[in-house]
Amino acid sequence: GCASGSDFRHSEPLGWALASVLAGAQIVTAALWTLPTDAALPGQPFRRLVLAVDEAHRSDDPVATLGEWQAEQAHAWRETGDAAHSPLLWASLMTWTANVEEAS
Repeated sequence: GCASGSDFRHSEPLGWALASVLAGAQIVTAALWTLPTDAALPGQPFRRLVLAVDEAHRSDDPVATLGEWQAEQAHAWRETGDAAHSPLLWASLMTWTANVEEAS
């Protein structure tokens, strides 16, 4: 959910991200602000963001995988200035992973 990553800024967060963690989610990726949709920017950047998050969550290291994608987007933004690589989308993401110890 948009701006769901800002839940942890408050001393008593009651948002989507925290609810997911408390419900047992192992991985949560949230946006720090409201995101523009594909109707606002060319090249379907919102769709690409969703697919990148999905791919990251399926990987062995979701944080690193998403970080690599964000770095690629930052490079493309600096090189081209193309709105399809705008930091309005990729820079908004935060990912939490649970530190779960495997039972012996």
